[in-house]
This record gives sequence, C-alpha cells and structure tokens, in this order.
Amino acid sequence: NMEDVGGKSQLFVNSVQYKLKANPTITPGGESRSVIIGVDGVMHGTKVDATQPGVISGVITDASDLDIRELKQLKNATVKVIKANGKNAILTNACFSGTAELSGDEGEIAFEFQGSPVKEI
Repeated sequence: NMEDVGGKSQLFVNSVQYKLKANPTITPGGESRSVIIGVDGVMHGTKVDATQPGVISGVITDASDLDIRELKQLKNATVKVIKANGKNAILTNACFSGTAELSGDEGEIAFEFQGSPVKEI
C-alpha cells in the first residue's frame, strides 16, 4: 500500500490563505550540533552550537487584494503550511524576513518568514 505524499500545499499567515505558486521550502530550525572527536579519533559526543530559527519560504501569486507592504511588516505571526501529505508545519512568533522580490511577468512574490523552530503536527 503506497502512501500519497505528492500534491498541493496550502499557505496561511494569521489564518489568511495566500496563493502558493509552488510548494514552499520548510527549514525546521532548532538546535544545530557539532560532533566532538577526541585525540583518540573516536566520537566522544556532540555539543549544541546554536539554536537556528525555523524558516518557511516560497513564491506566492501577487493577487489584486494582496498588500505587499502589510505582508512585509508582519511580526509575531503564525505561518501554517498544510502539506500535500496532510501534515501541518507551523511557524510561530514569525516575522517577514525576505526582500519580497516581485516578478512582473509572472505576477509573483518571493516570501520568507523566520520564527521559532517549526512544529509539525
């Protein structure tokens, strides 16, 4: 029995749905670790280097009702992606962190949000 994992994702920012042009990129964030190798050449453990932010980025359609200035000013937002496999990726305490590059030909906007590490439910 093969599981369905392909399909379309949906993007919501503070419960408002945006029109995704392609599947977004989700970087979970959280602790980044380094391996500790002893003088004996054996791994002795790991150490936490830093806590990385969660990131959700992609491309949305520049719809007539979309206010790009308002989108860029969002802080403390909740960003949710409903993935094609039915799982939700949720980014909390998020702010718009990208440059919001616009494409006139395709009517699209590149977006990026960063926040607390992504939770998947």
